[in-house]
Amino acid sequence: MVACKHWKNGHCKDCRKNCPIKKKLGQMAAKKAAQKQKVHKAAHKTVGKVTLAMQPAFPLVHDELQKHLVHGRRVQAWALHLFAALRAVHGLAAPWEEILGLAAYLHDIGWVRGQKKHHKHSQSMILDNAVLPLASEIRPLVALVARYHRKAKPSLKHKAFAALGSAERNAVCVLASLLRIADALEYSHNAALAGITACVQGQCLAITAEYTKDASAEVARVHKKSTLFTALLGMSVQVHCAPRAC
Repeated sequence: MVACKHWKNGHCKDCRKNCPIKKKLGQMAAKKAAQKQKVHKAAHKTVGKVTLAMQPAFPLVHDELQKHLVHGRRVQAWALHLFAALRAVHGLAAPWEEILGLAAYLHDIGWVRGQKKHHKHSQSMILDNAVLPLASEIRPLVALVARYHRKAKPSLKHKAFAALGSAERNAVCVLASLLRIADALEYSHNAALAGITACVQGQCLAITAEYTKDASAEVARVHKKSTLFTALLGMSVQVHCAPRAC
């Protein structure tokens, strides 16, 4: 940093606008703001309701991974729909919507290392894959939400979760609860549902699912995987299935 003899306790006592330290700090702040704006714009190049940034490309994707990304894309659509329908309930800002979209898209990539503990493998792959184009500030959050799509609920026993602030921990819990429901709606991995609508009815999240195939497994799975959601938000979940209109 350049020197200034008038600089003391974070303030320039004499040269004000011409202070070399003040100029340098201003340049650094402007550069940081420009980088944030660039990330913000990239995250909102929309393709329908899903942004391009929410479906990052893997170089040289092999067939096994591609299969799970196709599943992830469907789960992503349901997760983002639930996020929007519950916006007044959870009160989370737009950046968390992007984090949910990314986590939903990538939540099953750990399957390439086997079914057992694949949620943990997804977390480590998101954290460690340097070519995956994720901003450094959201990468650990995306990884955590993806990890919590199944099995253990978020816990302070988990170092990465415990390291977050209380507001971030609450947001990760809410996103994980939505991802669990969205994943349940695609339980059979066969695109049984053509679309969903969701709304809040009192203390209930009511989901209407349009099916093209038997969706009984999805309905049963939603009831099993909505426990975290109910515990966090105090709302039950009901799913009504209807055949897709011709």
